[in-house]
Amino acid sequence: MSHALTPIGPNIRIILGLSLATLTAAGGCRTTRAGHETRMGEGCLFYCDGAGGDSALHNWSDGVRKGMKQAGYPGTGKVFRWQTGPGAAADQATSVDYKRRKAGELATKIQQRARAHPGAPITLMGLSAGTAICVYALEALPEEVSVRDVFLFAGSLSSTYDLTAALKRVERHMFVFSSDNDAVLRFLVPLGGTADREPPATGTIRADGVRQPPSAGAETRRQYAKIIDVPWEAAFTQYGYHGGHTDALNARFVQAVVAPLVMGKALRGGAEARFSADQVPNPDYERWATFPPGTWTLLEGFHIQEDWREPVRIRETLVSVEPDKLMLERTFVLVNREETTAPVHRLFVVMARIDPDEHPFTAPDSTLTQGPDEQPLSIGDQTYPCRVRTLRAKGTYEEWGTAPTATVYTNPDVPGGIVRIDLITRTEGREARYLGQVTQVHPAP
Repeated sequence: MSHALTPIGPNIRIILGLSLATLTAAGGCRTTRAGHETRMGEGCLFYCDGAGGDSALHNWSDGVRKGMKQAGYPGTGKVFRWQTGPGAAADQATSVDYKRRKAGELATKIQQRARAHPGAPITLMGLSAGTAICVYALEALPEEVSVRDVFLFAGSLSSTYDLTAALKRVERHMFVFSSDNDAVLRFLVPLGGTADREPPATGTIRADGVRQPPSAGAETRRQYAKIIDVPWEAAFTQYGYHGGHTDALNARFVQAVVAPLVMGKALRGGAEARFSADQVPNPDYERWATFPPGTWTLLEGFHIQEDWREPVRIRETLVSVEPDKLMLERTFVLVNREETTAPVHRLFVVMARIDPDEHPFTAPDSTLTQGPDEQPLSIGDQTYPCRVRTLRAKGTYEEWGTAPTATVYTNPDVPGGIVRIDLITRTEGREARYLGQVTQVHPAP
């Protein structure tokens, strides 16, 4: 288990069409044409700023530029200007027809890049109302053109918007960054409506999450499985992301969290973490940090609450490992639900060190009792001797609930460390029990 309004001020304006790679040249010198062509072959990142953005007063693309540069992104990048000119209110309220026309222009640029550099990965990013431009551009792409990944930050597109057509043009994932601390989407957008001009009560994909269409068919469920929710968590404050409307475009957060997802690998050198002297090693980090990215485990079991019992499957995949943190993708499936839904994907950042009271295994008032003997447990054809400990904690924890009591079977040779768990906790005032054991590991031991 893992522990899933601060604008970036005006900086140097990125001129439309200026590449991120040009700005990464050593000493700021002009790059050669050959060097630029090489980077174009490594990939391209298209970015759509929010309403009122890409202007002298507001330009959040600078955080993307700096963060990707510091992370060693090898490709090029372009800011696509779609804004109307008069300001944020006008951009947000402008018609869907206008936004679709601009998105069509972006789709043309994506097609041109795909034809010029076949096989080079294309990434699409959007902030706030710019997420609508990204989605409309995906819908405008022909069947033979796709982008590798999409990142939607502070999306003011309505939460009920059907993303099926857009997701068909996404090869891997659509990352949706969500936060309850977004004052703009919580209080301002409800007054004026969403970027796709739906009624304010509809909610937005950033503040209210993505809602799969009712009675979704098999194809829609398959496409929605590409969505990975990245909920705000306290660990993100280490990198300047406090959950505000533009915080995720902070250069340090882009470097530490976004860039590894874009590049599909761990950072080159990583970002400096700001740990305090009274922090302790995070047990969740220590259980995963010795394994290579791509390792995953499948835990199968039951969620029991009052008079019902529901089978569950939880797959945890290690995305990246760095000295200060690691990232886990968790896929959660309810096996026997009458209404069939797509798996729920969430991304979690696990810091290497934490405050002791953040985790039940390190909290000062928790009790850990060691079992007398190791217990053998099997995963496939392999048997593991497991250390057995009983946990009793008094606090409330994001992943463990309130006052959790658990019997945990662990072995350091199993990714994530936990082989079996029997957890009794309280969530939203109701007692719940979770029973589960790892049944598969990749790569197989």
